[in-house]
Amino acid sequence: MAMPISNSLPMARQIEPYRQGQLSSLCGLYALINAARLICHEQASDQTLWSDIYAHAIDRIGSKRHLRHALLHGLPYESWKMLQHPICDELSRRLGQPLRMRVLVRRKWRTRINSADRIRAAIDTERAVLCALCGTHEHYTVITGYTPTRWYLHDSAGLRWIRQSVTPEARATGYPMAR
Repeated sequence: MAMPISNSLPMARQIEPYRQGQLSSLCGLYALINAARLICHEQASDQTLWSDIYAHAIDRIGSKRHLRHALLHGLPYESWKMLQHPICDELSRRLGQPLRMRVLVRRKWRTRINSADRIRAAIDTERAVLCALCGTHEHYTVITGYTPTRWYLHDSAGLRWIRQSVTPEARATGYPMAR
């Protein structure tokens, strides 16, 4: 049984506290780290490793003078794409194992069916799929599963799924071989 509060600030009942991430917009960075943790699942609980990768990414963003903008407004799509390979390379170096990324969907040859087939194939070969939800959502996330109508997400904002009719820009991450 919870003890009753003897005294509290009156507004504490009316104003919800900010949650981590509400004042920063680094979903793109979290998507990169979350995808890598799924692929490198043996190290998923190594807080030091992921804190170091996060710090490395912040240094990369800061070195391009984009940190303030990224914290307040998120990573622009091109900056997010440019951050992916350096983070992947740093993680490969630290783990002593190759980790690679490859483009799944390009705007110039994107159709919804082609994109969906490529994303499904990546998931079927145990690759996490980083994606940018452009348009309404303006969010970066990781696709980890699917049904005939939904993409299932491993998402820093708590999103669980999106309709497959949403065609994301997508990249697959993973080891060169399926596990």
